[in-house]
Amino acid sequence: MTVSPHQSLRVHWESPLDIDAVCKHASIDLQLEVVRNQPDIRVMDVRAFSDIDHLMKTYRSSHLPSLIVVGTQEEMMVVLQQADEFDEICYIDDFPSAAVYHLERLIKKRQLGSCDLPTAMGSTDPMTGLPLRKNASPIFDQWLSGADATHPLTTILLDLDHFKKFNDEMGHTLGDQMLAGIGEMLNRHTGERIYCSRWGGEEFLILLKADHKEALDFCNFLRKEIKTIDLSSADKPVSSDLQITASFGVATTFGNTDFRKAIEQADANLYQAKRAGRDTVFGSVIDDANTTSEGQHDDQIIRDFENRIRVTADRLVEYLTIRGRRLAEYYREEANRDGLTGLFNHRYFERRISREIDNAKKDGRPLSLLFLDVDNFGEVNRQYGYPTGDEALRYVVGVMNASVRSVDWTARYGGEEFCVVMPVTPLEEATIVAERIRRHIKAGEVTAYDGRRLTLTVSIGLAQLKVDNGMIDFIQRASSKTREAKRAGKDTIRF
Repeated sequence: MTVSPHQSLRVHWESPLDIDAVCKHASIDLQLEVVRNQPDIRVMDVRAFSDIDHLMKTYRSSHLPSLIVVGTQEEMMVVLQQADEFDEICYIDDFPSAAVYHLERLIKKRQLGSCDLPTAMGSTDPMTGLPLRKNASPIFDQWLSGADATHPLTTILLDLDHFKKFNDEMGHTLGDQMLAGIGEMLNRHTGERIYCSRWGGEEFLILLKADHKEALDFCNFLRKEIKTIDLSSADKPVSSDLQITASFGVATTFGNTDFRKAIEQADANLYQAKRAGRDTVFGSVIDDANTTSEGQHDDQIIRDFENRIRVTADRLVEYLTIRGRRLAEYYREEANRDGLTGLFNHRYFERRISREIDNAKKDGRPLSLLFLDVDNFGEVNRQYGYPTGDEALRYVVGVMNASVRSVDWTARYGGEEFCVVMPVTPLEEATIVAERIRRHIKAGEVTAYDGRRLTLTVSIGLAQLKVDNGMIDFIQRASSKTREAKRAGKDTIRF
């Protein structure tokens, strides 16, 4: 589908990337208008949220067609498991170059009502090219209907050993290459008797129309083939202790089970293979007494109990690790935010503005800084009280955030003083943004806690970075212009 010339699209844009960076990649005249009310679609970039959970919570609050931008394979799996199959997903590395393609698809879905358009993204994992886990159960049920004593059906779970350690030490790029290699290998073997899918993370599901011995032989063949996946593009050699291996859990049935029980048995056998030292295969045959071909009934009960304890312990450790990471990220985010307004605080501003200055000088691009001071704010506190003063500051911040562009970022410098940092923006364009903020703040009202209404004005100073400016000089110039605006009678802009 191709977007018609001069296609206009109203976008709720939630990304730190400037929307103009997307438009310049378009080979068509795609007009994207950033709006907050009544948008056609949403673009949700994980970098604009505290974490992937925050993104997905926001995503679920609306039913708009959405393009979700993620940074890691783990984030991709979270989105794939929770997002509507008709929405679009892409990686940060492919954004914005691939964004137009995804936006075109969303336009098409909007035109067709977004309900009856089949999409490969909804059923196929983009990294491995394998079907997603949600497609496995219908295949199992279909194949199970033909299973009997002479036509058994085997369920296999394949899990890469120590994959987190591999990712941590070699990097997610090489980890993704490894997963793609597994997908390519399994796709080669998929056919009338073999179905393969991405089960989640570094785990894969295989359904095999074969008896138990043939299934075990097939797993051992795959186990050896995995070790031959080419990782020669790595920046550094893969050490022997990071050599990727896989463990396999195998469960064979003659038709006397269901998908859930087959997965549970394969999962229990997978952890038995892990316990045996990894890089191995462990399997069993499911029968009516829930015994297996690998040992006696009582032994199996003990093994199942041990497996469940081990699985529970492993998952508890994983849960605590994830929670600990998220808690650390939460406190780091809290340390960078102003408690009253939610804006970045002064400490964060100084750290980031120095990087913005370095980047602007390195790339030879303009950088503008806006300093805003609320006029007569002490009088507001005295006449209406500090709670109303706090509400006034939140009102100003709300107007600022609604008036700036997606590429800009805002911070509270201190008291009633705020900053807007505008990368890749000359002074002329920054003046337009400043005037929009000044006009909108003055046009609104704040309701005091006693019901009285008050209007606010602001004085704004602007400066564009000069070649010889350091951070202090740059901030001082913008601050001086704000004082000029105050002396000129307030409710004005100086640059």
